[in-house]
Amino acid sequence: MFLDTITNYKKTVIENLKKAYSYQELERLALQREEVSLTKSFAEALSTPSLSLIAEVKKGSPSKGIIRHEFNHQQIAQDFEQHGASALSILTEEKFFFGNNQYLTEIQKIVTIPLLRKDFILDEIQILESKVIGADAILLIAAILNKKQISDYYSLAKSLKMDVLCEVHNQEELEMVLDTPCEIIGINNRDLKSFQVDINTTITLQRLIPKEKTIVCESGITTTEQLSKINQHNIHAVLIGEGLATNPDLLHFWTSYPI
Repeated sequence: MFLDTITNYKKTVIENLKKAYSYQELERLALQREEVSLTKSFAEALSTPSLSLIAEVKKGSPSKGIIRHEFNHQQIAQDFEQHGASALSILTEEKFFFGNNQYLTEIQKIVTIPLLRKDFILDEIQILESKVIGADAILLIAAILNKKQISDYYSLAKSLKMDVLCEVHNQEELEMVLDTPCEIIGINNRDLKSFQVDINTTITLQRLIPKEKTIVCESGITTTEQLSKINQHNIHAVLIGEGLATNPDLLHFWTSYPI
């Protein structure tokens, strides 16, 4: 499975990170980073009455290759903020998603909205690294973690004043995540094993989530009609990456569309 390919590669990346920095070194740097004050946390940014937008700064993907051939990450981030994004998702996975830690660090200096680090987190040291490079929130993917890891990683992130988006794709993963402290649950309409997309995944699974949780719809959103459909349910935010890259006009619809 392709997900296994990604996680096996990430294990090598983690080994190299541990060779470059000790846990104690990154922990010290992460704690120093806490001094940077935020105007609004990631969780607060998603708590508006209307549907919030998490706009993804995305150069490409494994399935589509490069989707933004002219990729100015800082300009893209500023455009998203100016067009009403509540938060930004920054891809930092390099080999398969064409991301970079530096993108997040450089964007953090020029925007005022919170940043989600979008990567495949498998180890606590990556959470420390996330804080060091400027993330306000991290992604934990239920398909590659167990319940104890999610709970432990959540606690570490919160101790560093970062929020956590816990991502699920099916009912089994959702039930596991609901048995952890995670307050923000992302429902990925893309099956990470087959890469097939079905927006009804969010519609179906959101019914099983307690109302006090924050729900984020992820993947496959390309039209305002889909936004309207999503907005009819108890969903607080949408994370859009490829849809904004291939259809920039979607941003203009966002500010004018009655959602």
